[in-house]
Amino acid sequence: MVQSSTADGELRQRRVAGKSVTTTDEGRKTDQLLDQHQTYEFGGPWGVTAMMIGFPILMYYLWICLWFYDGKLVTPNSVDDIVPFLQRMWVHVREDAYPNAYAWKVYTGLILYQLFLAWVMPGYQQEGLPVPSLGYKTLMYNCNALWSIYATMITAAVLHYYHIFRLTEIIDNYGHIMTVAIIYGFVVSFGVYFITVATGNEIRMSGNFIYDVFMGACLNPRIGPIDLKMWAEVRIPWVIVFFLAVSGGCHQYETYGYVTPNMAFMILATWLYLNACGKGEECIPQTWDMFHEKWGFMVIFWNFAGVPFTYVYSVVYMASHHPSKYQFSTPTYVFLFTTLLTAYYIWDTSMSQKSRFKMQTQGITKFRNTFPQLPWGTLKDPKYIQTAHGNRLLISGWWRYSRKPNYVADWVMSFCWGVIIGRATAIPYFYSVFFITVLIHRCGRDFERCSIKYGKDWERYCEIVKYKFIPGAELTFLTLTGDRPPSPANRPIHLISTSCSVRAEGPFYHKDEALKCLAIAQKHRDAGNFSAARKFARKSISLFATPEAEKLLESIDAAAARASSSASNGEARMDDTRASSSATETHPSASNSSRQRTGAGAGAGAGTGTGGGSAGGKHAEKREYTAEQLKVVKRVKACKVTDYYGILELKRECEEVEVKKAYRKLALALHPDKNGAPGADEAFKMVSKAFQVLSDPQKRAAFDQHGSDPESRFGGMSSGRSPGFSPASFNNFEAEMSPEDLFNMFFGGGMNGGFATSPFGGPVFTASFGPGGFRTTRVHVNGRPQPARQEEQGQARPLLMQLLPLLILFAFSILSALPNLFTVPTPDPRFAFAPSSRYDFERQTSNLGIKYHVNTVEFNNHPKIAADLAAGSLRRGSALSRFEHHVEQVYTDALYSKCQRDVHERERRKEAEIGIFGFRTDWEKVDKIDKEVLESCEELKRLGVLRS
Repeated sequence: MVQSSTADGELRQRRVAGKSVTTTDEGRKTDQLLDQHQTYEFGGPWGVTAMMIGFPILMYYLWICLWFYDGKLVTPNSVDDIVPFLQRMWVHVREDAYPNAYAWKVYTGLILYQLFLAWVMPGYQQEGLPVPSLGYKTLMYNCNALWSIYATMITAAVLHYYHIFRLTEIIDNYGHIMTVAIIYGFVVSFGVYFITVATGNEIRMSGNFIYDVFMGACLNPRIGPIDLKMWAEVRIPWVIVFFLAVSGGCHQYETYGYVTPNMAFMILATWLYLNACGKGEECIPQTWDMFHEKWGFMVIFWNFAGVPFTYVYSVVYMASHHPSKYQFSTPTYVFLFTTLLTAYYIWDTSMSQKSRFKMQTQGITKFRNTFPQLPWGTLKDPKYIQTAHGNRLLISGWWRYSRKPNYVADWVMSFCWGVIIGRATAIPYFYSVFFITVLIHRCGRDFERCSIKYGKDWERYCEIVKYKFIPGAELTFLTLTGDRPPSPANRPIHLISTSCSVRAEGPFYHKDEALKCLAIAQKHRDAGNFSAARKFARKSISLFATPEAEKLLESIDAAAARASSSASNGEARMDDTRASSSATETHPSASNSSRQRTGAGAGAGAGTGTGGGSAGGKHAEKREYTAEQLKVVKRVKACKVTDYYGILELKRECEEVEVKKAYRKLALALHPDKNGAPGADEAFKMVSKAFQVLSDPQKRAAFDQHGSDPESRFGGMSSGRSPGFSPASFNNFEAEMSPEDLFNMFFGGGMNGGFATSPFGGPVFTASFGPGGFRTTRVHVNGRPQPARQEEQGQARPLLMQLLPLLILFAFSILSALPNLFTVPTPDPRFAFAPSSRYDFERQTSNLGIKYHVNTVEFNNHPKIAADLAAGSLRRGSALSRFEHHVEQVYTDALYSKCQRDVHERERRKEAEIGIFGFRTDWEKVDKIDKEVLESCEELKRLGVLRS
């Protein structure tokens, strides 16, 4: 056990009873090498700059897509739409993610409260690992996160119960709080850097300002007894993640009167993770993050903003969409909960095994007894490898079968967090996709340092523990980290590992290691991997310079230059081929874009699609137009953007055929290729938008009900199909069409099953994604795709085999949807909430009593519904019952959307009246605003959908 401590009680010199575990002189030299800046990571200064800018932008983009566009990844409609697209994105951020007073109070209050609890709450005193930069002294950690977490939960429950702080409001202010978190991430990162440099406590500095800010300058930042690095890793991100899930559950309960199994899954999953961080906090000081990783932007920003606001996208989606969009069968729920709990058990026990093994090497044999303590969390008489460095490598428990068993289980849990909403949107899968990228990078860093630190002992360890992740399935993409399991059978005996070890055992050992690196460099050069070959050649020279290594480096540079020259020539030839091919290509222009034509070509009729007059292309200074064309543009632009009937010059009771006719007329008159008048592009968009809404009965019904864009925030009423057209004509794509797609469909643009004709004789595949209608076109030259190189094909097969376990895991998530892949459902009858000559028959749903109108002939001739009508009873699960449920869902979704908008508008007015500090506030006016009756919300309460 620890025998003594320093006067301040914070640093201790490690001395343990029994067999001594000390760092050898050789290990100290290696540690000194590792405590110096060696090479740039993450692409160096330019790479980290891109990440510091790109991460916040990506967070805003994914949130906007999830919150405002029904989870679709939206893109600009065309090159000309890039600037307007960015302006639309900025409007979303400015209006719904600005750092308002509520967000500042909530986020700052959380940080101050967590600092207060970390300072005053009792905790378990845990000794950390010896820190080389502190002369191998150890730091003491006050592990009181568990008590702090439960104190936070109790406090939040009391505040919620007494309506002082409503948990439901957290998810409603997601964007605002995220912006405050991003600001905190940047301010704390730069602040800590400047303070560390000013006090002279920096370590492992590269000399590049932005890179050092990203990686960090300090190793063990502390305020009194609080270790800020460990405090920020547990108390901030996972507390926010958990309360976001709880807020989503409260939101569902207040809206529907119950919490869905999906939301309950996320509340359980986030609680398991948060509780594990608290109950096993004494294990954190033993990790690489505490022992070696500096506290810079990479760690700070991700803890303050990245983790809490990118890992729970599934909660955000569930809180803003009706439960019918992510319902599963009971067996599927059982499978998901079982998978989550199994993965959690492996993750919890594997982390516990390794951390407690490290404690045992320090002489600590008594451990905390926190809830829950799982079986096999502590190994009795663990087996290990004693290294020349002085440390021990565990080869018992889960760590006998895999070098990173905790990573496998952790990633499976992250994947479940996305699977819980099924295929509704891909955005919640960001966590698992990003996480596996992080794990790959961390494995590379970890294995490289272990190779340097332990040398031949690491090779011996790799012979015993062969697999990095899944036993029996060595993942090919992880071998890119430079640490393949040793295979003495097919390598020279002096090259058991593909990694060069750097151990301070004198010049002769360095020469041996240099020769190893030289052999690896030769192998990479022969394989054409010049970057890796250059890396190992330079490492060989740095260890022990030899003429052979210098000659090899010269040959690598020469071979790389030849390969680059050949590739450039090949690309130039391909560019010539593309240029000659594109010179004869003719196809419909993208939305909002114009063709570049020469005056002679246009006059001779060489271009296609030119309309009356000689409207110029993209680079023309003037586009000609007639007075009549300008008049049409002005009339359309004079309308409100949501006055869809006015835009198309239609009456509200117009028929579907009249909508099509009006669209045909205006689309021809306003198409940018035919109309050069100022504002023609915008008018063309407005006409296309009006047609998209009025041609879809569900969207039209929602518009008629509330008079607002049915695709706006929380509107999300995906109609599933556009009833005005045959589903086959869209090749079963449910994405929105761009204005140009609509025009092409009416006037011969090739929307036939998703394929158009290519001038090369092969297919051009066109797909639309998101409300913006971004189009992607793939052209096969001569009708055939270019064959892949044999080398690439040879690499693809083993990659597929190595990824097979993960692919099987993915496959489980879509098994329940297999029947839908092989059947074509009969489309439901169209309906509206207002009567017209088209919708001439009024009906009322049996559950909520909502009145709707259908076409008599279409409704009575529907095969399944006609059978239900003939039976004279409404069976649960019947076609008629499902149809009426859909009608109710469309109606309540639209009503709920309006209720949400009204509530947000009321809250905005209250907040504007109160101000930040509430000085000189007219509280009578605030109370009057608060008591305003919102008709849409009252209607939801009357229907029993919204709780009072």
